[in-house]
Amino acid sequence: MSTTPATKQATSKTTVSAKHTTTAKKTTVAKKLTTAKKTMVAKKPATAKKTTATKARKTTRKRSRKPVADGVWTHVEHGFGPCWNQYSRVLFLGTMASPKSREAGFFYMHPQNRFWPVMEALFANPDDPNDRVGKTRETRQAFALHHGFALWDTVEACDILGASDASIKNVKPADLAPMIAGSNIDHIYPSGAKAMQLYEKYCQPKLAEAGLEVPVTPLPSTSPAYASKTRDQIIEMFRERIDPADLAALQHGMPLAGPADNSRSALSL
Repeated sequence: MSTTPATKQATSKTTVSAKHTTTAKKTTVAKKLTTAKKTMVAKKPATAKKTTATKARKTTRKRSRKPVADGVWTHVEHGFGPCWNQYSRVLFLGTMASPKSREAGFFYMHPQNRFWPVMEALFANPDDPNDRVGKTRETRQAFALHHGFALWDTVEACDILGASDASIKNVKPADLAPMIAGSNIDHIYPSGAKAMQLYEKYCQPKLAEAGLEVPVTPLPSTSPAYASKTRDQIIEMFRERIDPADLAALQHGMPLAGPADNSRSALSL
């Protein structure tokens, strides 16, 4: 059977058309595959970034639960008793003796604590060079007794993290009744918010049970941790909050304890 020129041309056109169609399909498939790969590659980094960000947030949350306070938990005993005698007129009340104070055997012996500079600024006689707090336990005890203020803490024993008052737990409270009943103390001044909190929780109920009611006025902390206030600011805050009658009496000073009074000048070690 002979093929005419027209038939050959039709066959040729059909072949070319089929090739074009096949090539177009391959191109379309290739484009789709390329686009899909690009999409997958683009999605992976975004997913990885999200995963990394999520892990970072989880890590941050976990880290935030860790305690931030320094030191280790220890059970501590106060180590020394209150400072007072029958002439004591007011009681300055702290929380718990610091490691430096326990080492020295007396109150507020950390060199950066502002308590003794504040006491000297408020009560020392500027015309008497001997009327100074000094730096030793003996000179500071003598200053306190002469000016008529007693010293004690709300806590006799506790568990504490380092020297942080805020961490105090498992408290054995101090018994204030004997010194209140055996002296002229008619006002209690807790120093710092924690001292006031512990006094209200533990000491005040015991005094009430003993039938002793004593006015209480909180004072700012003199601790070096209370760095938002300068020493001069703390002095003025003490001056403003201490009862004027107490302020005048402590500035005047009290009789020094004689030999017969030593047994009642209770600084038990």
